[in-house]
Amino acid sequence: MIKKNLIYSIINTSIISGGGVLTYSLLSKNLSSSDFGLYSLIISIISFIILVGCFGSNLISSKLYDNNTNIHISRLVKVLIPSTIFSLTVFTIIFYFSDFSQQNDKISFTILFFIILISIFLRSISDFFRSKNQLFKFFNYNSISSGAGITFWISYLTFLIILIINNMLTLKNIFLIILLSSFIVISISVIENFKKIYINFPIIISSIFKNDLHFKAFLSASFGIFLVSIIKSFKEQFSIWTLGYFSTVDQVALFFIAYKSIFFLHVPLMIIDIAIPQILAKNNISQILYERKIRMISTLRFYTALLTITILFIFSAETINFFFGSTYIIVDESFRFLLLSLIPYFLLGPCHSMMFLTKYDIDSLKIHIILLIPTIILSICLISKFNYEGAVFAYGFFLFFSQILYFLFIKINMKINTLPYINPIKALNVIKKEL
Repeated sequence: MIKKNLIYSIINTSIISGGGVLTYSLLSKNLSSSDFGLYSLIISIISFIILVGCFGSNLISSKLYDNNTNIHISRLVKVLIPSTIFSLTVFTIIFYFSDFSQQNDKISFTILFFIILISIFLRSISDFFRSKNQLFKFFNYNSISSGAGITFWISYLTFLIILIINNMLTLKNIFLIILLSSFIVISISVIENFKKIYINFPIIISSIFKNDLHFKAFLSASFGIFLVSIIKSFKEQFSIWTLGYFSTVDQVALFFIAYKSIFFLHVPLMIIDIAIPQILAKNNISQILYERKIRMISTLRFYTALLTITILFIFSAETINFFFGSTYIIVDESFRFLLLSLIPYFLLGPCHSMMFLTKYDIDSLKIHIILLIPTIILSICLISKFNYEGAVFAYGFFLFFSQILYFLFIKINMKINTLPYINPIKALNVIKKEL
């Protein structure tokens, strides 16, 4: 199963990541720095609001899937209805009490509203299919707040190229094709699963109104995932929001390029992490076997990332110039700094995912809260003086120390050694045996 999931993950993540990189490359080269910065700021805000609307449903299926599909879906629906209404209300308030409402020629409230609504649904059902080991559907249905899916990127890139060729590339049109692409994905999901939806829909609706003795535990687990996800995302996005407030959208664009460039290192690690959530959740695995599997995963991550980070560090300027244009070469040193801040991320193992998908999700939340205050203080103080470079330092601080704290917690409380096998021969033997 691991081997099959890994193959699926390599193929689909490569396609999805390639779509994301090509999109940002086209936008950065064809939009002004101010428009690209505004686009980046809006994407950051709506991605956060989508996460609020999911209320933990973006991972609850992988962590707490019930073998009775109808009951599980009814629980998801009971969670998502109020959380979606709340997130859309928050978005409406932000839109009309900010500068966005004064830029109606560039941004449409209706377009962004429906992007959020559809994306909440897609992100929730994609994790549901991942929990059932239907990885193709997981990769195909994912929403923009989580990398998006294959069909989305094919549609979006096609529309985007048409806009560029016809000199129609505006912010409103960009968000319009995001909405159209999301609508295509949700239409395909309904068509592909129509028979099951038709048969099970009445059962699911009736289950919503029945007394569910386990719903409280489901809701509690969703809330735990929600808190961890929100605080982690808040710390990641806060630098962008602070830049937008204290500085200009041009500075946001520079930070966003550095921020997105480390995606080249994240991609190979994402391929591994996406394929093995059930292993990290420690379902029916002994302590010794669990540690062995974790170290196998850590080894895969370590050797993959070591090669990637070496190449990116040496050719950082060339990478930025090729993908984003000469305008953004100025962020070369910032890109290198963020790469170095990610060393604990690939050296110490998948510690955050282990905590997140086991009973230690609340302890993961505590670590996020510990880092929240210094991250906010650093962002405000440094950004107000050093613009995007201050944002880079504050974000790098969060990346570096969060992974160290996760590792220390796992080592002390779970008694698990998450470090990779340094001996390449031993590492290859373990990986071969497990796959």
